[in-house]
Amino acid sequence: ALDSQKRISSAIVVSAINDMKDVALPGLRAGLRFDGIMARSVAAELLGEFGDPKAIGGLVDVAMSDPELSVRVHAANALGHLRSQISLAALSELTRDAHPVPLRAKACESMGRLGFAEAAPRLETLIADENYWVAHNASAALRSLGPDGRRVLFETSSGERPGNDHA
Repeated sequence: ALDSQKRISSAIVVSAINDMKDVALPGLRAGLRFDGIMARSVAAELLGEFGDPKAIGGLVDVAMSDPELSVRVHAANALGHLRSQISLAALSELTRDAHPVPLRAKACESMGRLGFAEAAPRLETLIADENYWVAHNASAALRSLGPDGRRVLFETSSGERPGNDHA
C-alpha cells in the first residue's frame, strides 16, 4: 500500500498494522526487501517497535547495506529496540568512520537504548568524534547506560582514570 500508485498515508498503514501486530510480523520481515523506500523504512521501524527478535538478522543486513541511507537509519533505530548482543555488535560497527554521519549518530543513540554496559568503551571513543551529532549522541548514550556510563563521562571530562594518581 505504501508503494502503490494509490498511495495510502503511512500513518493509516502503521495504524492498521498496529491493530494486527502478531499476524503482521512475517509480512513486515518480508517488507525489509521490498522495492519501495517507504515500505522498507516502515517495516524496519515497526519491527523494532514490536520487538520482533526474528527480525534482527534482516535489520542488521538492511542497516549495513541498504542502498538508501534513510532506510539504513530506520533499521539502526529499530536495532536499538531489540536487546541482543547481535544488535549491539551491529550498532557498534555502524559507528565506524566508514559509515555516513547520520547512520553513525543513530547507531550511537540506539546503543544507549540497548542499555548494555559493555557499549561504554566504544561510546567513550566516540564522545571526541569530530562530528557534533556523533559525539553528542555518544555522550547521551553513555548517560543512559546508568552509573557505568556516567562514570565514563565523568572520568573522561575530568581526566581521571582508574589507577591515575592525582597528587
